[in-house]
Amino acid sequence: MKRDEPTPDEETLPWVRVQMEGLVGSTFDASIEDRDGHVWSFRCVPDDVSGDVVLAIDRVDATMGTLFVQATLQHPSRDASRHVVMDSYLRETSVEVKLTTMHTLMDPSSGFMHPDGDIRIEIVVWNSAHAPTSKRFKATDSDTTSNSSTVGDDFLIDETFLTSENRLDPSVIFGDDASIDMDEESQAEEKRLVDLATGYVMQAQQDDDDEASRRKHDDDVVDLTLASSYDSKTTTGMVGLKNQGATCYMNSLLQTLFHLAPFRKAVYDTPTADDDSATSVVLALQRVFYRLETADKAVSTKELTKSFGWSHMDAFTQHDGTPADGLIKALFEGKVKSFISCVHVPCESSREESFYDLQLDVKGLVNLDASFQKYIEVEMLDGENQYDAKDFGKQDAKKGLVFESLPPVLNLQLKRFEYDPLRDGMVKVHDRFEFPKRLDLSAYVPATTPSPVYHLHSILVHSGDVHHGHYYVYVRPRLDKDWYKFDDDVISSADEERLLEGSYGRSADASSTSPLSRVLSCSSAYMLVYLREDACPSGAEPAVIPDALKERFQDEEIALRRRKRLVQREHMYYHLRIATDECLYAFDNITKSKDFCEFPKTSKSPPTSATMLSLKVPKAWTVRQLYGLVHLETGVPIQHFRLWKMTARENRTHRPDEHLDAHLDATLQRALHDNDASVNKIVAMYLEVMLPHTVLRRYSLSDFSPIEFDGKDAIVAVDDDGIPDDDMPPGVLAAVNAAAAARNPILDPRGTVLLFVKYYNADASEQPCLAYMGTLLAHGSDTVATVLQNIRENVFDAPLRMHLALYEVSELQSGDIVVFQAAVENDDEDEDEDEAADDDESLCRTVPAYFAYRLNRVDVTFRARFENDAPTTEVQLPLLLTDSYDDVVHSIAIALDMDPLFVRLYPHSSSTHGPRAKPFKHSRSSGSSGMKLKAMLMTSLDSSATLLYYERLDESIVNLERKTHLPVYLSPYEPAFETDTLSRVDLILEPTSTVQGALAEIARRQSVDTSLVDLRLLETRDGSNMLRIVPAATPISLLQGSSLFVVDSIPATRKPFCHSVLLGVMHFSYTHDTFIAPHHTAGLVVAYDDDTFESLRRRVQAKFKVADDVFAKWKLSAIVESRGVPLESEPGDMNREVVFDEGRLELSRGDGYCFLGLEYAATAAPSRRRADGGIKIRSG
Repeated sequence: MKRDEPTPDEETLPWVRVQMEGLVGSTFDASIEDRDGHVWSFRCVPDDVSGDVVLAIDRVDATMGTLFVQATLQHPSRDASRHVVMDSYLRETSVEVKLTTMHTLMDPSSGFMHPDGDIRIEIVVWNSAHAPTSKRFKATDSDTTSNSSTVGDDFLIDETFLTSENRLDPSVIFGDDASIDMDEESQAEEKRLVDLATGYVMQAQQDDDDEASRRKHDDDVVDLTLASSYDSKTTTGMVGLKNQGATCYMNSLLQTLFHLAPFRKAVYDTPTADDDSATSVVLALQRVFYRLETADKAVSTKELTKSFGWSHMDAFTQHDGTPADGLIKALFEGKVKSFISCVHVPCESSREESFYDLQLDVKGLVNLDASFQKYIEVEMLDGENQYDAKDFGKQDAKKGLVFESLPPVLNLQLKRFEYDPLRDGMVKVHDRFEFPKRLDLSAYVPATTPSPVYHLHSILVHSGDVHHGHYYVYVRPRLDKDWYKFDDDVISSADEERLLEGSYGRSADASSTSPLSRVLSCSSAYMLVYLREDACPSGAEPAVIPDALKERFQDEEIALRRRKRLVQREHMYYHLRIATDECLYAFDNITKSKDFCEFPKTSKSPPTSATMLSLKVPKAWTVRQLYGLVHLETGVPIQHFRLWKMTARENRTHRPDEHLDAHLDATLQRALHDNDASVNKIVAMYLEVMLPHTVLRRYSLSDFSPIEFDGKDAIVAVDDDGIPDDDMPPGVLAAVNAAAAARNPILDPRGTVLLFVKYYNADASEQPCLAYMGTLLAHGSDTVATVLQNIRENVFDAPLRMHLALYEVSELQSGDIVVFQAAVENDDEDEDEDEAADDDESLCRTVPAYFAYRLNRVDVTFRARFENDAPTTEVQLPLLLTDSYDDVVHSIAIALDMDPLFVRLYPHSSSTHGPRAKPFKHSRSSGSSGMKLKAMLMTSLDSSATLLYYERLDESIVNLERKTHLPVYLSPYEPAFETDTLSRVDLILEPTSTVQGALAEIARRQSVDTSLVDLRLLETRDGSNMLRIVPAATPISLLQGSSLFVVDSIPATRKPFCHSVLLGVMHFSYTHDTFIAPHHTAGLVVAYDDDTFESLRRRVQAKFKVADDVFAKWKLSAIVESRGVPLESEPGDMNREVVFDEGRLELSRGDGYCFLGLEYAATAAPSRRRADGGIKIRSG
């Protein structure tokens, strides 16, 4: 049903039209003036408790009559497409209404979330007489919809209807032959079919008599109504559970357990009075069950998932000796006896085991009875698999199990998922598998056990495949009543015949090709719960909630609603942070964007000064009322202060700009409309105290005392639910109004500006001092010289000096800071400049120099790059961002007592939280045109990082940078290297050096006896994937910087009278295809032309120091272009064969070397995909 927008004439133009956008899950707002100039505020707020997305609307208290509000969500993929989510009548000044749910917005099939994570909302307000036509009804206590829920009766709400934006083409449901008028936009909704189970309630509109005809002729209209408009509580008397994201299985299991009355009673009876609310699983489960009984909307399970600290059963075993002790076993525990019985001799072995659920096969079986038959199937142990009967020796035997007892609540897990070796992964078994409503297991248990007759209580269904799917559950709360489908937060009645047929799975001879048939064939029962008829005749006997538990949860709900109400009202308040003269006097953290005072970033941040006023006031208050509150809080006379708004300037600083006396009777929302009104944002102000008979005004709040008045500490009024109506004591408003009545505006002569005066003392005893002196009223046309003269005449007798070239401006304005200092004698400036250059105070003899020093000063931490740079591992030095590279090196060299040319610096890496691999180049950074400290610190992406690393050098950095740097890694297979893993060594070589020279340097450093071993350099990708053996004559300048070079060794002496070849050896396993996956460090062995596989295997085993039982599982292969060519079918089966016989290894020969592969599974577990990981539950 389309809404007809009014024609765009003057009378029917919208009263307000605004567009909002923001990140999904965040709070964002917008303000706009209507046709009469009144300010409207709109705020979109996510409710963390309910999962709803709420729109808060505020307008001024003006006579506008009834207005009609419509909100739409924009589809990013279709510019012209809008989806109406709310249209209502508005009568009051403030109201909140539910737009949609977070689940709907996050659902990819809804199409509301833009690629950047934003949602876009358009809100239009009309005069009710010109509102778009649609069906509407008055919301009452018994007649509401969850699609547009309001606070109070301020809205008239649309009934839920199906528009062309959310209607689904019937051809998607019933096949391509369906015929119905659909626009292109509706046809694009076909992809939403898979969300029928989670997002929609499908209701076929036809008579039961015509059902067969409808199935045959796929041409009837289908009505799809959004689940958000469906009220489970009203329809079924029950509520569902919210899906937190992939929690549908848990939700289904919880609904099953909740509707088992004995289990519910056991949960309630478990004592949890002393349990921690945040970590107790049982307490969280009690809370969920209580809310399922008492709530009107879907219940959240967040507290339960947060509390997971044990397995579900362990949660109850922690309460031994309680009434619940043993009840879980009594409900769910059965017993089986596994046995092995010899056929020909009297020997039998058996063991009794407990079970809480049975896992039954599905594949290849037709029904539950066949699955039980297979479960107890006897296996014959004969032939090579005979049973060792001890005294009787090897004997033919029967192996199987029998049921000793079955529990009152029988949980059956159907094996719908199994491993497929052809796909090397898990697959879902879609086979049709039938199960009865009444299950007679008398054939499987002894006759002495209780009645083996069970009745079906619940069916947990999985819809989808092994990687993507959804769980929901069918439950009969009473075995003699109807079935219900519990699909997360939606509960609906279910037809028994249809649900059973839909839970059996796919029929082998299914021939239907309609999309709906294909989707439904992916749905099948995954878990069945049966109740024994003698122990559980009904599943819904009432379980009495203990009074203490009920009282605890009621108190929690009141506290939760109070917090929620306060959060919902938060947008109606301003959080004011008012700076005082004491804040300005104490402020010393001057930066380029912060030179007046330091304000907290949010309302939740702690105050930056103990003397800063923190007030929370309603936006609907007038400025006069705010003045009254400040008077009460501070004690400053009502007529002796003013409040100034802070304004951001072009240089990013914030200064007082305009006082509020010109708007005494305006609301704060109007007076502060240009401030950021987002929730938790602060509004910064300055409190000016106007002391008489003074030129420079500076005060202390300690000079005044707060005003005492009746009702200041009165208790806040509460509503019928015990929730505060307001967070301000009732006596405050009366006292505020009384004080505000005495306030008259204080207006200065036109053109007057408020200046802030500071005095700089360069000759302070300890360090240069910049002191706040107070405020000064001046005329905007005054020059700095005029202001200086005023200060000279009224404050100081000593001669003063001002740097006019720096501070003189064309026009003064309120909020300017004027800094002056005593005159500096010329003689002082001409003293020994070289000596003064080393003194920080000499840099700050003037005000400009002082500010330059303060704005560029930074404390830099220098850490040792390597452990051998100790004993001094960390040094912190005060430097300037304008310092050159040479200045920085000189400073750290002095601190380390070193020559600056023997220090090398490294930048910090934000990604590794350590030094970067490449240091600063001295040749590029040094000199007059070199790098500054600011650039050296900006190499880190972390703007707050003031960290550099130093390295002590053994030779001059000038000489060092002339040479070539070659990092190599020592092999763990050479004993002389004394390392169990790849160990890095950095070589500094002459540019003309070769690989032979590099290996000689390694031998010298590591004390390698070259008469026993020869060193070789291997070029690899990552240490395991070998590329080549690098010839000794190769210049190091030709080595690829992207490769990883490994130094390994071979014996120096060779077998006489034999030809030999160097074999590069790689460890590998196979991936899913034919390409190898190398692992562990590659190495070298020598092979001879008379080698057999046995001798080569012995040499390889000795090289890699592998135990016999381990190496017996390794197979030899040839490595050809990252592919494995097996040389052995089984390890050792070619031992007698000669390796270099005709054709052996011929494919991998080349350039005098070849690669040998050792095939075995990597000992370290490979990294898993995120989707393959399990849920981690903490253990304490």
